[in-house]
Amino acid sequence: IARISVGPVGTIVDELNVFNMPFVFRDSKHMEAVIDGEIGTELLAKISENPQTRLIALGWMNAGSRNVYNSKRPIRTTEDLKG
Repeated sequence: IARISVGPVGTIVDELNVFNMPFVFRDSKHMEAVIDGEIGTELLAKISENPQTRLIALGWMNAGSRNVYNSKRPIRTTEDLKG
């Protein structure tokens, strides 16, 4: 049993890369609702069914989210990242 990040597995199961994109989820509760629901179940199956992963995906573990900080303004959209 191992805890594996979606980053490396995303190179094999492309759909997992959604977790590496900014502003896909409204907040962490929204992300948890997605991974604990039908979509999360479908993604676990894609990991397990892909022969390249050689993994059996049992569930999700929230390791937190990435944050971006600056001293100029709040970052709420991708447009706010410019400059």
